[in-house]
Amino acid sequence: MPTGRAIGYVHYGPEELKTAVTLEPPEGAYRAYLHSEIGFIRYLHGRGQLPTKNEGFPLLPDYPDEFDTDLELLSVVAGMQDSALSVYYYGT
Repeated sequence: MPTGRAIGYVHYGPEELKTAVTLEPPEGAYRAYLHSEIGFIRYLHGRGQLPTKNEGFPLLPDYPDEFDTDLELLSVVAGMQDSALSVYYYGT
């Protein structure tokens, strides 16, 4: 269950996720929930690293993942054709 106040939402469709996207959290965001809507998404957390369709950690549909540190270092990419992703940001 998300805690805090919802302060932002971003949806990434298949076109945007063809290449890796690095998250841009809004001011004050301290937690992000990522929800893969279709297919699966690959993600990596760190500087200078970008996931590819075949490399990175899988984010599976219907199993949202929570991130709460250095959100601006989190990058995502489609692991399958037609993948889509919702990102929910929470703050104080």
